[in-house]
Amino acid sequence: MSRDSPIPLLEKLASRLSPVSVLVGIAAGFALMMLAGRWAGKQNLFGNYQRNYPLISPEGYFYPSLDNLTELVSHVEPKGKILVLVGGNSVLLGVGQKKEQLWTKELQSLLGPDFAVVNLAFRGAYMTDMGALVAQILSKKYNRLIYVANEQAPMQMEPSTGSKTYEYLRWQAEASGKLLKDTPGLEEVKKPVTNLGSEMLSEAALRGYFDYWSHGSDLWNYIGYNHLFTVFNFLKYPPERFFEPRRNSEDQEPDIPPIPERFTFREQSMKILRSILQFSVEKDANGEFRIKPAVSDAFVRDAKVAFPDWFKSKTMILLAYDAPYFANQLSKDEHAAYEFAFTQGKSWLQKSGYHSVVIGPDLNDEDFADRDHLTASGGQKMARDVAPEIRAMAVQLRYLPVTSAAGNP
Repeated sequence: MSRDSPIPLLEKLASRLSPVSVLVGIAAGFALMMLAGRWAGKQNLFGNYQRNYPLISPEGYFYPSLDNLTELVSHVEPKGKILVLVGGNSVLLGVGQKKEQLWTKELQSLLGPDFAVVNLAFRGAYMTDMGALVAQILSKKYNRLIYVANEQAPMQMEPSTGSKTYEYLRWQAEASGKLLKDTPGLEEVKKPVTNLGSEMLSEAALRGYFDYWSHGSDLWNYIGYNHLFTVFNFLKYPPERFFEPRRNSEDQEPDIPPIPERFTFREQSMKILRSILQFSVEKDANGEFRIKPAVSDAFVRDAKVAFPDWFKSKTMILLAYDAPYFANQLSKDEHAAYEFAFTQGKSWLQKSGYHSVVIGPDLNDEDFADRDHLTASGGQKMARDVAPEIRAMAVQLRYLPVTSAAGNP
C-alpha cells in the first residue's frame, strides 16, 4: 500500500494566497517601510558630531541623506544663532587634525556665542557639493546663515552641478522641491528625469528621486548606523567586523610624521604647483603677469552660475596655499606668478559677488601635514584668518550691529 508524499508547507501556503492578497501585502510592506524611513529621517543619527570621518561618509559606503544632514544641523544648532556652515573638501574637513584639534572648533571659539559652526565638508567634495546644498535648503529656516567653502585651485571654479561622488544628494535636493528655481545647474540636473526614455537617464537620478520619495536611504542609514551594517568595506578593520553599526566606529586621524617625511610624492606635487601657473598665468607684451583671457572668461562664467545671486553674498570661498616645502622650490619668477594667481583669484571672486580669503602666506612647513592639508597649528592660523572676515560678513549682512565687527561684544 503506497502513501502519498506530504505537500511542502510553502506550497500549502501559496495555494491559499490570491494574487490580490500578495499585492496588498507588498503594498502594505512598502508603505510601512516609507513610514519607518520618514520617522528615521527625522532623527539625529550623529551624537557628539564633529565632522564626516570616512566610515560615516561615501568612502565608507555610508551615504548621508538630505534628511540626515539637515536634521543634524537642526538638532545641533539652535535657530537663534548665526549658522556658519562649512563645506568644501578635505582641507576644510580637517584632514591632518585630530578631532580634538579641529580648526572649526577654534573658529567657534573665536567667533563666540553669537555663532554656531557646523563642519559639513567631505573628502574630495566641490564647493557646490554637499554642504552647499544643505546650506541653500536651510537658508529658509536659518535666515542668518554664512556658507564657507574652498576652491581646489585659484582661478578655477568647479562645476555648479557638483562631483559624481556626491551627486546623489543633489538629486535628493531636487526631488525635495526645496531648492529655489534659480539654483544654478538645476535645469542640467533635471534632464535625466525629463528625458526618461533617453540615454540621459542615470542611476544616480533614479536613486536620488527614489531615496527621497521612499525614504529608503533614511531607513537604511538608521539601521546601519545604530544596529547592523550590511556592506563590506576595506576601511573596517578587522574585516570580519564590517557588520558592526557605524556608531561604534571612531574618528581617528593618523599621527603626522616629522618633516620632511610628511611631504611625499614630491615630483607629482611640484607638477601640480606648476600646472596652476601654466593653466592660468602668462606675461603680457610688457612682461607683466596677467590671467590668460580664456581662463578669466571661463572663471567669470562659472562663478556667475555656481550659486544663486542671493546666496553669493552669504558665501565665503577660501583659497589655500600649498606647503612652503614645495612652493619654495619654485623659481623666483614662478613664485611671483603663483602669488599673483591667488591674488587674482580672490579679486575675481569678490568681483563676482563672493567673499574670499587667501590662506597661507603666514604658514610654515610645521603647519602642513602634507602638500595641502593643515596640522592643528595650521588649522588654528586658518581659523584666526577666517574669523574676523566672517564677523565682518555678519555685519555687512546685518546679522550683527556694526559695533560687533571688531570682535566679540
